[in-house]
Amino acid sequence: MILLESKKLERFIRQNHEKPVVALFHAEWCVYCKKLLVLLEKSEKKDAFWVSVILNSFDDETWEKYRIKTIPTIIIFYCGHEVHRREAKPGEGLREEDLATVNLKLENLA
Repeated sequence: MILLESKKLERFIRQNHEKPVVALFHAEWCVYCKKLLVLLEKSEKKDAFWVSVILNSFDDETWEKYRIKTIPTIIIFYCGHEVHRREAKPGEGLREEDLATVNLKLENLA
């Protein structure tokens, strides 16, 4: 997984059209985010650019720019556009089923 500063994400998305970009928005203080990172390490990830965007401050404009309401949130971008989004459920975060849905969407883009 590629660690990106939030301000560099838009440029990265614009420059990479050969494969989807899967952006994981998370925070170091978020328990559900930590659990998801462990799941991601163990799970199969489809061919894409997987990027990590850390949002440790609520003042970060990325929250508004990408309409992030909860963390963790996973957004798939393809050819510069958002094509899929999975947002954490309050009190649950994202689970294996959510990752399976993300991978299924990636398969459909291939």
